[in-house]
Amino acid sequence: MRHATKKAVSTTRRQASRMFRILAVTMPLCLVLGWSFSLPASAHQARPAIPASCTANQTWTLNSPAGSVTVWSDQSPFPGPGTSNQAAIATITLDATTSPNTICGFSLNSPFTVTDPKTHNTVTISKVTPCSPAGTFDPTTGALTLNGTLTLNNVPLFQGAQTTKCSTLSTENTINPPDHSTHSGKRVDSSGNVTLEGQTSFTNLITVNIWSQFAGTFKRQS
Repeated sequence: MRHATKKAVSTTRRQASRMFRILAVTMPLCLVLGWSFSLPASAHQARPAIPASCTANQTWTLNSPAGSVTVWSDQSPFPGPGTSNQAAIATITLDATTSPNTICGFSLNSPFTVTDPKTHNTVTISKVTPCSPAGTFDPTTGALTLNGTLTLNNVPLFQGAQTTKCSTLSTENTINPPDHSTHSGKRVDSSGNVTLEGQTSFTNLITVNIWSQFAGTFKRQS
């Protein structure tokens, strides 16, 4: 009788031990599943939405002949108005299925320089980078807007490339640079002629404000 009792106790202990091991594995899993299904709908919706892709089905060229890009700044080493020494050409892709057309992207075909007539300092505009959204074009009204940054090289007083903040270059803008002049944008006409105006800045120890005018043609290539 004593032997049978000891055997029963031993068996019971082994079964209890197995049950505790099973519970140790399954309980955390059940809790995780329970928390997942019990999360409020707002928690699931907090994930960032994936933006819709821009279907670029047209390519346009924004072409400004030498001398047609004008730049001013509020710093004495480059007060402006400085003008471009080479043609400034940008390739722009857009989605013509939207109204107004959505600008999908744009890039500068090659760097160009701008020289101040008083100090003779020369700055190189080496790159333009679209921001999000990149801009719009309304073929009905001719309104064109580009949002992006400029990469500047050889800026007086500063070493290395300087990148401006995201800003708007648009036919709808009017600028008033420090020389007290006023310049307004002009929408794309039937011949493709266009003038865009913009203001931006960069900060490197000090903040440098920049005003720019881009006059040229905007024409479809494909």
